[in-house]
Amino acid sequence: MACGQPTDDWSQQASAVPQLDRSVGSKVDVLQHSPQAANPPESFQVTFACIRCKTLKLRCSADPGEVSCHRCKTARTTCVRPTRRAIPLNLNDFAQLTGTQSPSERPPPPQPESVPQEVPPLQQPAPELLASTPEYPPEWFNSGASYSLKVYRGIRHLRLDVEGEWDDEELLVQLNATYQSLRGIWSRYISMRSIKLIYFVHCDEDLVHPIRMHHIDPAICDVRFYLRNPNVMKGKSMFMQIMRSGPGHGIELVEGWDPTRLLILAAWPIALSLIFALLWSYLKSDVSGAFTVSSYMLSVYTTCLVLVDQLDRRRLELPLES
Repeated sequence: MACGQPTDDWSQQASAVPQLDRSVGSKVDVLQHSPQAANPPESFQVTFACIRCKTLKLRCSADPGEVSCHRCKTARTTCVRPTRRAIPLNLNDFAQLTGTQSPSERPPPPQPESVPQEVPPLQQPAPELLASTPEYPPEWFNSGASYSLKVYRGIRHLRLDVEGEWDDEELLVQLNATYQSLRGIWSRYISMRSIKLIYFVHCDEDLVHPIRMHHIDPAICDVRFYLRNPNVMKGKSMFMQIMRSGPGHGIELVEGWDPTRLLILAAWPIALSLIFALLWSYLKSDVSGAFTVSSYMLSVYTTCLVLVDQLDRRRLELPLES
């Protein structure tokens, strides 16, 4: 029993050495001894020498069950053993090793089919609006019949009775007169806006705000030029054909800022205030007082001009029947 006990202890220690060496990444070649041996060897040689012994080119030996070799244990240093090198894997041998296709040979994943999105239809007038438009016979377009045309400025509008024998000159004259009637006296001379576009609108009696359909392209017909010079279109029927293309509809005169009116309305008060300041400073010998009074006059004029323009825009929201 005394001889067997060391043998059992040594066997347990020797069997634990490979597990301990696997954890540190080194391979230890444990010498196989006969179980009948009474005393195991005091040391054994490991397969992979530690870095210290390999540097000194000496044999690396360690006690059974010990990780550190004799030389590192004597020097009281950490026994470090080299790890195994990683074997580079060739992607071409991937299929042979794993029995599957290599990543380079795998087909790309199927792309989800794009679902065609429905394109929303163009905005069309409501069916009830189209139904309310009076139907005219086909021969009406060439018969020269008279009809009533609504002319809008904002939501205010007037009716213009268009005669069938009119040409473009007479139509433009009447449109200009109707537009000036819609503007009023003060807006006619003080407003800083003028006509920019002409839109076709629906003429339903139940509508408060005009619904635009399409506009006459200014590149084809400069509205401002023809309204100011209607005699250019004498004997022509281009505008008459455009107006008669949609019977039962009205037109909206859209206003925009007029650079000429802005320059005139802003230039002459500045010039007058400057002349007043020069005369005051020359006659009264008071330069600071002269320019103070002129700046006050200019600010009052600008405030009144903005107020008139805002009142005119507010006036467009009030309906007017004729």
